[in-house]
Amino acid sequence: MKIKNTRKLLTTPLLVSAICALVGGGLLLYYYLYAKDSSIASFVTCYAIVAVGALSLISIVFILIEQHYKIKTLKQGQELIAKYLSNDTNVSAQKTNYYSIQFQYELDNQVYTRKTKYEFSWGEVLTLKAVGEFKIRLLNGRIVLDEDLESLFENNKEKIRQEEQKYYDAQSKIEEILKNMQ
Repeated sequence: MKIKNTRKLLTTPLLVSAICALVGGGLLLYYYLYAKDSSIASFVTCYAIVAVGALSLISIVFILIEQHYKIKTLKQGQELIAKYLSNDTNVSAQKTNYYSIQFQYELDNQVYTRKTKYEFSWGEVLTLKAVGEFKIRLLNGRIVLDEDLESLFENNKEKIRQEEQKYYDAQSKIEEILKNMQ
């Protein structure tokens, strides 16, 4: 749903594939040309490193295809208004939680409910919850967010602060209940 910077999306897979190609290829040349007693395990390890680089290059193709469709949807898609319903998280990486958003939109007098991938940060979730309604684009079943989350955040800081305070109040009440139970 979110459109990310293409350059940032491709940086990691390109680095991994380049490093794997250099390391794996270099080790293969070394073992083939210079090492006198190289084992089969050393060649298998080199081929495994090269295979990881090749898989990384293949992932770049899939990232580019997905990004192309998101950009096409943003340019040619039908503009709709979505209503925030809820959020969910069960994905975390590097001590950061990623959230999925459930939202509704209306198309041809019919209401649809959809859920995004786990791609939103907590601040982005609060922003979308605070504004309540946001623009999306729809094309061939693909939906992308047609809002700049940073400008939405800047324009709605007070609403976002109020939403955040609700969570802090609820959390302190839960902690108080748990404390009283002991």
